[in-house]
Amino acid sequence: TWIPLIWGVLCGAAASGNFHWRPAEVGASIACMLMSGPLLAGYTQTINDYYDRDIDAINEPYRPIPSGAIPLWQVKLQVWLLLLAGLAVAYGLDLWAGHDTPVLLLLALGGSFVSFIYSAPPLKLKQNGWLGNYALGASYIA
Repeated sequence: TWIPLIWGVLCGAAASGNFHWRPAEVGASIACMLMSGPLLAGYTQTINDYYDRDIDAINEPYRPIPSGAIPLWQVKLQVWLLLLAGLAVAYGLDLWAGHDTPVLLLLALGGSFVSFIYSAPPLKLKQNGWLGNYALGASYIA
């Protein structure tokens, strides 16, 4: 599900009218793709799977977390590694762009927080109808 995020990065860069195919800009685009795709989208999906493990044990017991194929400590480690790597890439992009305020890091932190409260109790926004849909959409946009 992170392929559309990568496509969004490319389309956004192309639509800006300021993108040039110079190595630095291509490298920044690849970093944005890595941050938004496998790192932060992976964080969102892994944390959601972690908090859904009890219901998945009933409905989809063959999945890696409820089946026990992946121990919970490894899931937690993966969540932290994906989150910290995504935030590090965001901060690196802020440094590369010369931002006075680390706006990309702040957006990544905000989106990651919304992803967390989407899946995690006590809020678990995904159980609140439209609010959950808006929250997840906002986390992907951030």
